[in-house]
Amino acid sequence: MNDEYNMLRKEIDSNLKQMHQYFALTITALFVTLALIFDNSTNPSMPINPNIFSIMFAVLVCVAARVKSLSKSNMRISTYMEIFLEPNMNDRNWETRMYSKAAKGYSSHNIDAKFKLAEILIFRVGSTYSLLGIIIYALYIFVLYENFSWFYALSGGIFNTIALWILIHLSFFSYNANHKFRDDFIEYWKDIKAQEEAAMADPE
Repeated sequence: MNDEYNMLRKEIDSNLKQMHQYFALTITALFVTLALIFDNSTNPSMPINPNIFSIMFAVLVCVAARVKSLSKSNMRISTYMEIFLEPNMNDRNWETRMYSKAAKGYSSHNIDAKFKLAEILIFRVGSTYSLLGIIIYALYIFVLYENFSWFYALSGGIFNTIALWILIHLSFFSYNANHKFRDDFIEYWKDIKAQEEAAMADPE
């Protein structure tokens, strides 16, 4: 049991490491790209193509979706540990205590609405992608204004607007859904445990 617990903890740590690596690489790549774009913007013979921001949005959406998937994977693992492993391990109850009713009373999710909003805006890595999307969208509008064409306005505008909505959905609209995911995983593992215990009690 200790081996299984340690293996799952390592997988959670690995997922968290990947999430932060994605974040660091995305931030670096986007700002380097922006620096190169605006460094060349002073050359009138090479105006900025507004649709370059569509590529940035495509990258952001892919990375944000991957981070969301890793976060959901961690939730699935932690709930498994809480139901199957920690009840039999007196010295290892982090997942159980972290999400217990007593702990929730002191969680930042329940302190105050403004602190909850601050957590969404500042402390959650996933929501940073939507904030980056808002910044990139504003830059897109600025560049489009400087180099306006209906082609750029329609093609890039539609794609970028949809991409920004997806990023905001992944961060803000799915914030409460994350807690529902956890509750669903808890019920899923409890059902499996009950079925296994029933099968052991009545092998026939």
